[in-house]
Amino acid sequence: MNHTRKFFLTVLLSCAALPLTTEAKKRNSRDLSKRQPPKTVLVMLFTEENRRQALVKAHRYRDTAILNKDMRSVQEVTVKDFTNNFDFCPVYFFMDEDLDKVVNGQFGGTLLDKDMHPANVNMADTNYLIVYYGFPGWQSHEKRMEVTTLSDVGGKPNGWGLVVNNHEMRQVGYTYWLRSVNLKKRGKIHGYKYISPKFDIEYSPLAGELNSRLKKYATRQGEAQAEK
Repeated sequence: MNHTRKFFLTVLLSCAALPLTTEAKKRNSRDLSKRQPPKTVLVMLFTEENRRQALVKAHRYRDTAILNKDMRSVQEVTVKDFTNNFDFCPVYFFMDEDLDKVVNGQFGGTLLDKDMHPANVNMADTNYLIVYYGFPGWQSHEKRMEVTTLSDVGGKPNGWGLVVNNHEMRQVGYTYWLRSVNLKKRGKIHGYKYISPKFDIEYSPLAGELNSRLKKYATRQGEAQAEK
């Protein structure tokens, strides 16, 4: 992550590197016909609380100040990216310390709007996605094609990116890019991007890509329904 690489955008939510078996194609077709596009996206923001406590305990106060700035900067660009570049469905934010509440459907006082104010949200069902910026887990190629299909182990991502999960916090997809690192830009916000000068904390704009993937998925799902 810290050495220069050729920058390119790799879309993984809609491509399969391996050919699908007939059974896999049938399974994907059934999943596509049954699952509806998400009605809401919930974006998890990180507080870095455990790392902060460790730094304070070690009396590393200068590093603690850097960490606090990193946390605020990443939260800022994440919210800005989804606010300006995501319009497929309503999007809300929540802090990582409230993840258990979100998974258990306890949204009161937990979900936040783009201004970081408590949002009055009525989630009638579990048709929503939980998204965060981090390192995706392994995922099979055929399952990775569907944004809202549960994944199996089988495919390896190659970098940090936007990890997409269902309401049970099970990974259902991801998208990422490899990017060149300009050391002079570390520690400063540039558009929708931020990279810590010291810690493995960063954010690169991928809300627009997820937005595009979801719109294409919704179109395919609609076509599948029309063919019935």
